[in-house]
Amino acid sequence: MRHKLVDDMEDWTVAVSETNRIDVVAIKEKEPTSLEGRIERLEAKETLRDLVMQYAHYTTNREVEKLLALFTDDVERVLLGSLTGITRGKPKMREWYNNPILPARDGRSLPSSRAIPGSRTTRNLVGSPVVRLSDDGKEGWLTAHFSSTNSGETKEGFVRGVHEGSYIFWFVKQSDGWKIKKWVCETEVAHDPAYASARAK
Repeated sequence: MRHKLVDDMEDWTVAVSETNRIDVVAIKEKEPTSLEGRIERLEAKETLRDLVMQYAHYTTNREVEKLLALFTDDVERVLLGSLTGITRGKPKMREWYNNPILPARDGRSLPSSRAIPGSRTTRNLVGSPVVRLSDDGKEGWLTAHFSSTNSGETKEGFVRGVHEGSYIFWFVKQSDGWKIKKWVCETEVAHDPAYASARAK
């Protein structure tokens, strides 16, 4: 039986909510009956982990077009936690990455790390990934925690900020390979001192 996901997404074989990453952990996968099937599943899971690692590196290195190449055309991003907002489609994602403003839940508009004065380096550290695949091998899910650091020299001296959060990714296998269809980012960034004291212009 196929279930409907929230936010008008298309049907998926498994219901995974936007607010409970344990939904991914709890998915029971069908065990492949052949060695070939086991290898194929392992390779698919490694591909999905690698997609998320690419996402982390391209995001912090500001490689917008390489980042967008990881997504489906109708990709959707949901911000939760101390941020709020939904962005749909590659054109809107490109627009946001080229002019990133973080909409805080308390009403502030926070600048991205690149907009904070001074020479800053951002690192997105992703850990504890759990990957699950649908029985037909055409859909996938990954949940993980992350820690993001932002540090560098400012007029006041060396500054370091850090915040944590979690991800849920939805993937689909297309003719050109696996792509990120949707992801939820639950983040504490609005409480990070590197961002919390700044407001977007």
